[in-house]
Amino acid sequence: MPSKSLRSRSASSSPSKKRRHSTGAPSSPLSFASSSSLFPPYPSGPSDSPSNPFGRTRTWNLLQALPPPTSFSQHLPLRFQYVKRGVPREELQGIYRVVQVPQSYTLVHLKSLIGFLFGGAYGQVPPDDDEGDAHVFEAKKSVAVYGASFRPGQIMYGDTWAYSSSALDPYLYYPDWETEDDTLDTKAKEDDERQWTAEEDMTVAHVWPDGGDTSRGIVYKHASNLQIHITINTTPIQSRRGKGNLPHVFSACGLVYLNDPVEEDNLEEEDRTAQLDPENWNEPEHTFAEYYGETAVLPLAFSGYGDKENSENSMAVPELSFSSSPLRPSSSFSSSPSQATPSSSGRSTTHISVFRSSPGNGFPKYTPAPRASQRKRIRHLQHRIGTLTRGLHAEEERAAKAKAKPKPYDRPKKKKRVVDSEERGRRAGSEEI
Repeated sequence: MPSKSLRSRSASSSPSKKRRHSTGAPSSPLSFASSSSLFPPYPSGPSDSPSNPFGRTRTWNLLQALPPPTSFSQHLPLRFQYVKRGVPREELQGIYRVVQVPQSYTLVHLKSLIGFLFGGAYGQVPPDDDEGDAHVFEAKKSVAVYGASFRPGQIMYGDTWAYSSSALDPYLYYPDWETEDDTLDTKAKEDDERQWTAEEDMTVAHVWPDGGDTSRGIVYKHASNLQIHITINTTPIQSRRGKGNLPHVFSACGLVYLNDPVEEDNLEEEDRTAQLDPENWNEPEHTFAEYYGETAVLPLAFSGYGDKENSENSMAVPELSFSSSPLRPSSSFSSSPSQATPSSSGRSTTHISVFRSSPGNGFPKYTPAPRASQRKRIRHLQHRIGTLTRGLHAEEERAAKAKAKPKPYDRPKKKKRVVDSEERGRRAGSEEI
């Protein structure tokens, strides 16, 4: 980040937009119409339908940019509180940002926004996440926040109902599963009872389903000693009309950086008490959109699928895996499918021979086997489901035994007979006779 970019950011400092490659399948037809109509260029590996709402392709495409614009009335005013262990507060309010955020933002967008608000630099490559010191989101309910006179905006305690991390999620992005070793040790992972949710699946609306609910919040653990507490802002802010898909900063205090800057970055020195101008983030208008496109680290990456021998003739298919480097434009598709010409194949060649001679233009002969990492994830999920199923069966058996156990027999008590005065007189008269 340039030295003057934070307090007086100019339009020239914003990076130029990069043209992204299309993620669609190549549509170059065969050289003669008869075979192109009968044998469309199917990829040699399985692919996903772009219209599938649960597909990886649709999710990956949605994360390439910000979500569609929505009314400002559907945006939430959030307070991002910078909390670093071992560093005392020099001001009562501490280091914070008050930002209006669309509820359609996923945690992927929110993670990029945190870097944008707290010292994110254009083109800066985030450090590789390792298991010991990786980021994680904790969605909390029943939150208690410190009072306005002591550590405002900092969460004191709360019940964590969901975890999300593109580096630690054992069901989606566990990095050790990307090796070709087919062995799998699930005993240590089965003890993890935490509820994991993918970053691209959880939105701001999921964390705050009732809108401005102050009893809910997020703790973003960037490092072992650094956290960002995200809560509903309770201070007065200016109302806005219209719609959009960009965050809007209302107030900010403290110039800090999420990661320790190096000399080559040429960044400003930290000033933990500086009152910052919100226009540093709001102007130019599409600054965050450009920042997101340049530095976002997406959990979904494109790579070849299926047989390596047919990878040159097949379309790149999205794969669910962990990525620790910024988004790069996907590698361009290989040359168009092999084209049959009258001089090469001859008019007498049947359609079947053309089909078999062009593996990239027809269906694959064999269904590609899943990769080792996919097998490990499936086996881990099977172990996990089996453990939960056994636990449910054990609870049902205990409940059935408790219901079938006979209760101790209680002898019915004799009812006391109520004797009135007239009956007592008759009894007394009969005794005298």
